[in-house]
Amino acid sequence: MHRKCHARILLMKTATFPPPRVDPQLRRDTESVLREGESLSQFIEQAVRSKVDLHKANEEFLARQTGRYVDADTVLGKLRAKCLGRAERYGARLARSRQATC
Repeated sequence: MHRKCHARILLMKTATFPPPRVDPQLRRDTESVLREGESLSQFIEQAVRSKVDLHKANEEFLARQTGRYVDADTVLGKLRAKCLGRAERYGARLARSRQATC
């Protein structure tokens, strides 16, 4: 027994972004770096795609973490404290070993 698939193939329509208002110099700078055959629309689309991908990657990275955000100053402070503690212990060991060899 065979069935015919009556599903229609739906073509996705493209969507548009509202035109951004930019400084005239930014537009000139952007147009000056377009590659051969590249349109301003293609350039902007690629820039938006890149930024979206970056945001998604950042969100995925943060989601894989402990679930809480720790600012850089806190992390660096903890690392400094660990380093200082180890340096003090190493210094004490070094001093004891020098006394033992004298």
